[in-house]
Amino acid sequence: MKTVFVISMVVIMAISHAEMDKEHQECLDETELTEAEVSEFLLGDDAENDAKATKFLMCIFKKKEAVNDEGHFDVTKAQEVVKHYMTEVVGSEDQQALDCVQEKDTTEQTVLALGKCVEKRKVELSSSK
Repeated sequence: MKTVFVISMVVIMAISHAEMDKEHQECLDETELTEAEVSEFLLGDDAENDAKATKFLMCIFKKKEAVNDEGHFDVTKAQEVVKHYMTEVVGSEDQQALDCVQEKDTTEQTVLALGKCVEKRKVELSSSK
């Protein structure tokens, strides 16, 4: 019985990862950005690039239902997105990355600040390994 459970969990995780990759690629295609550009834009401080990064992040958060069709930001769903992302890219959840989930004046400002904060944290954790 334990074996069936473990196999089921592996299949669910693989499907989840594949779905995340698909959504991620769809947003890259939609915004005509590369992964490297998104990372560079999130780590930089240029208004034009911030607009491009915001468009990408809005796409991601809409696909993850952390931003609804009316543009409202859902903190709880965003925290789940951050948990999943950090687990995928650094191998574990990270409280400092979760602390990045803070609402700003607009949804666009919120997702950009969140993206910049999480990307910075990802780099910090990656460089400490």
